[in-house]
Amino acid sequence: MLSRPPSPEELVKIEGELLKRVAEARRDCEDAENRATSLYQSGADLGWNHPDGTNAFRQAVRLERQATERYAQVIQRLNYFVLEFKVPRDLPE
Repeated sequence: MLSRPPSPEELVKIEGELLKRVAEARRDCEDAENRATSLYQSGADLGWNHPDGTNAFRQAVRLERQATERYAQVIQRLNYFVLEFKVPRDLPE
């Protein structure tokens, strides 16, 4: 974390890093959603009584929820930075 207020150049760099993380989290979220949707459609076609299909779908939904939570956290961190100029601690200096 910086011990002094960030310069305008550092603010641009930090914002760019946060936007990059938002894009990555969004991509992960969309991938997880597509996987869950695909498995849901497969399960509907094959029937929900098959244990492997049910287990795979549950895992996909769990991963989708985790990706959605991560996406929300990353957006929240970006908003906090933009509104409060608070630099997240895990960003490289």
